[in-house]
Amino acid sequence: MAAKKRRRHTPDQIIRKLAEGNKLLGAGQELSEVCRHLEITESTWHRWVAQYGGMKASDAKRLKELEAENAR
Repeated sequence: MAAKKRRRHTPDQIIRKLAEGNKLLGAGQELSEVCRHLEITESTWHRWVAQYGGMKASDAKRLKELEAENAR
């Protein structure tokens, strides 16, 4: 079996997937089913929630800009 190619998600994509996932969780689906639907792992889900939970797309974009600025 070939290794799955690693995918990078933009902050906008992450926030959209978190919103979709929360909607599915609210509809009664289990986290494992939601993650399978979103094509991410449960550990990725938990990391994203910790980092981006409750943010809007503009907030996430600003966070990435600040992280890049601090890395210089």
